[in-house]
Amino acid sequence: MSIADANHSSSHWAYYRLLIPIKIMRFGTEYGEKLGRAVGELPKLAKPVSKLNIPSRSGGGRTIRVHVHKNAAALGSEKPTAVHLNWHGSGWILPGLGSDSEFIRQTLHHPSMTSYPLTILDCDYAKSPEYPCPMDAEDARDVYDYVLQNPDLYDPNKITVGGFSAGGSIALGLSVEVGHEARMKARSEGVPDEKFVHPIRAVFSVYPVATWEGPREVVRVPKEVKDLPGMVLPLWFSKYITNAHLFPPKRNTGLSWEEEKRRKEELIHRPIVSTLNADSEDFSPIVTIYTAQYDHLMRGAEELRTKLKEESRVRVFGRKVMGVGHGWDQLVKKDQFGYAERDETYDGGARLIAMAGDVEV
Repeated sequence: MSIADANHSSSHWAYYRLLIPIKIMRFGTEYGEKLGRAVGELPKLAKPVSKLNIPSRSGGGRTIRVHVHKNAAALGSEKPTAVHLNWHGSGWILPGLGSDSEFIRQTLHHPSMTSYPLTILDCDYAKSPEYPCPMDAEDARDVYDYVLQNPDLYDPNKITVGGFSAGGSIALGLSVEVGHEARMKARSEGVPDEKFVHPIRAVFSVYPVATWEGPREVVRVPKEVKDLPGMVLPLWFSKYITNAHLFPPKRNTGLSWEEEKRRKEELIHRPIVSTLNADSEDFSPIVTIYTAQYDHLMRGAEELRTKLKEESRVRVFGRKVMGVGHGWDQLVKKDQFGYAERDETYDGGARLIAMAGDVEV
């Protein structure tokens, strides 16, 4: 994504020019996914053991939907379990809760989880333009705070986070926000940096947006590449995402075009939005980032992985998956190129959660 794609108007007209097409896209996405699952083109939804509605700080009675999944070890345990918070992809504008069902299934049944009680909270979050940036990050923080407020259910020393696309960006942003706050608090209390323990043990992020700054990456798929698993997001869709996600919380702000542009520039420079700008010390001690070759989001995420590898405190995993596009893991078919890479990626997520809990993998 890039602010270069943005319209800097805050008028009602600009808002509804975004909202109406996005609502049509949401309708198509929701019913297209239902049809895809019904005919077997998409994986079946994982069935949660329960559902939560966590109050959002945005007010107005708004709540955050969360699906609770547990592995067999967690279902048989009366003690607090390790917990992994997952956020789906959406472009910050589309529905998607439950779309990571295959990742959730594989993680809960991973061999490393046989005797490791694990709860996965599959979380929804604010969608734009009704609830624009940074309300998505605020929703993530509200879910994280809920976990901390329930130590009888969740082990606060075994928290991991992750997600796909927009959800991967949210997970990285939460990690640096919580890490920065905790690190500053530890320093104020005289704790040496080498003894600092990050509250979030690990982050698993797949094709995230790591920066909104700079030009949009141009991706061209060679003509000889056929049956590309995944998508090459078109420019028009990226523009909708940018304009919706960075729309002001209130319409008709009275800001001039240049003033609104400066507001957006300040917003996207924040580390929780463009995590490439974050201090490496604020990231969790284990970070896994997977990117896709034919994805214009790749540049910032690759730069972030390289940056973190230079930080000796952070253990970094993941790679660029060649020959695939954005969201390939959810669209690839069995025996198609990219299917083994999907399993490798999901296995990497499960191993990260196990490592964060000191489980031998």
